Amino acid sequence: MIAPGTDEGMSSTGSGFWSHLRPPDRAGAWVLGLGVVLPPAYVQFGNPGFYLQVLAPLAGVAGHPLAEMHARLYQFCAAFVLFFAVPALVWRGVLGRGLAEAGLRVGDGRFGGKSLVVAVALAVPLAFLSAGQADFQAEYPLSRLAAADGGRFAAYEVALLLYYVGWEFLFRGFLLFGLRDRIGDFGAIAVQTFPSALLHIGKPAGELWASVAAGFLLGAWALKTRSVLYVLVFHYALGVLNDVFCAIRGGLTG
Repeated sequence: MIAPGTDEGMSSTGSGFWSHLRPPDRAGAWVLGLGVVLPPAYVQFGNPGFYLQVLAPLAGVAGHPLAEMHARLYQFCAAFVLFFAVPALVWRGVLGRGLAEAGLRVGDGRFGGKSLVVAVALAVPLAFLSAGQADFQAEYPLSRLAAADGGRFAAYEVALLLYYVGWEFLFRGFLLFGLRDRIGDFGAIAVQTFPSALLHIGKPAGELWASVAAGFLLGAWALKTRSVLYVLVFHYALGVLNDVFCAIRGGLTG
């Protein structure tokens, strides 16, 4: 008998060091690889601090009176590029798969439409109640300047859609539908929940823990409808409601 941990025991598996880094298949390597790389890339290069400290000075607009809002708009665009454009190009151009297979389709419209109405109806009181908490008012809306002007606030909320398109496509589209055939529905839901929850670190405690539950529930919803669209509309609606209620209850509106 060969003792565990001996050189003989390890060599008996017939695998060397680098074999452990060899992906089982090309598609899985791309999906998992981008799932690992894109979230930290967003944290590093998509955050408003990167815009204010690096990009704005380079562009000569660091002193712009709306720089704080511009930094958030940059963040939304960065999320769209990193979380939607990049994985969509890989999914279609490298893996040769239609975007409908990643959830960009109507899917089960009957169930999706009915469940969306119920979900948004529930989101209204939940967003209103959370907006009464000091930590939510301190966090949202992300741009305080945007909320000071009605027209500017409306444009800001429209731009916010870019952020949610990227977010939902990466987690509930690219990762979820890209992994379910390999590790099953529950495994795919758990994998996409992990990085999405980690990106909520630093948010209000209630939001952080809600993101864990939401990762599982929204993942199951996307699989049930075979679409990312209903989850996207719900998440965006919740974000807008949260911004509006926090701005009003926090006294930020002009």
